[in-house]
Amino acid sequence: MSKEIPFAVAGLGRIGWRHAMNIRNTEGLRLAALCDNDASILKKAEAEFSVPVFDDYSGMLKQADASAVTLAIPSHLHYDMAMQAIKEGYSLLIEKPISETADEAIAIKQAAERAGVFLTVNQTFRYRPDVLFVRRIVESGVLGKIYQFELCNTLGLTERTDWQIWKKYNGGQLANLGVHLIDAVLYILQQEPSAVYGKLWQILDKGDLEDCLKVVMEFSDECLADVEVVKATYSRPDWYVCGSSGTLIGNFQTDPPKMLLDVKYQKGGDILEESEIVDFTIHHNQVGEHYKDLADALMKNHQPPVSIDSVIRTMQVLDDIRKADTKLCVG
Repeated sequence: MSKEIPFAVAGLGRIGWRHAMNIRNTEGLRLAALCDNDASILKKAEAEFSVPVFDDYSGMLKQADASAVTLAIPSHLHYDMAMQAIKEGYSLLIEKPISETADEAIAIKQAAERAGVFLTVNQTFRYRPDVLFVRRIVESGVLGKIYQFELCNTLGLTERTDWQIWKKYNGGQLANLGVHLIDAVLYILQQEPSAVYGKLWQILDKGDLEDCLKVVMEFSDECLADVEVVKATYSRPDWYVCGSSGTLIGNFQTDPPKMLLDVKYQKGGDILEESEIVDFTIHHNQVGEHYKDLADALMKNHQPPVSIDSVIRTMQVLDDIRKADTKLCVG
């Protein structure tokens, strides 16, 4: 068996803790160090993981027995901390979004290439079972020419109060959930949009950024993709994909939390149907699946499972949306 690749994790919030657990449980990887600025969290982490802990990121980079680092800190810190890790020769897995802008993402990519280090981003929706199902159906061609593609996430009329509602931390639903949905659409359609329209709203959250959004992307084959994050009491279908030969619809049922994905299409004059139920009561470990692919790529010196160019493409769409919606609509 190949030597295990030692990973450090910076940031031990909900997502960072999950990263640490998945590194520990992934064959080919070894959890080597943890970093956070909260002493109580570090104490719990030291007891749970039995690895060296650090309250100073620079100190961890200098002293840790690691060759790769996961950045699971608030996203306004990604750029500077990524550049620092690259300078120290670390390979990187960065939580989404990779940075605040596409230009920053390009600069991180260029720095990693100059340093010869591995770089990827945790765009885990690419590992969600519903995303994989929709991609398989679209690629199969049974729907024919796709002309309308809708993906909607309904949050319910609940207020968010954490750092994600503030511009100074690069919060807002575009950077939090929108980046996942937009990335999933681009991942499925495998195209770059020729035009982008976006509208951002602040409906309930008390910060200074959007909590709802609508994005429309037009593609060269005249397909329109519609992405929404809404606060609402009633949900639209999560997936609605229309093609010249058939339609796919995906409905998330909150009680129990399952998604029914249903495809109807015409073939040889017959109407055919294919369905799949995704049970979200069973933990689909998207982060864990990503780490399995990541370990394989690192050990075999292959390209990362989430390419940095595909991430930059997603970030360019986010930039276009912010330019298109220059005035935040406050409810």
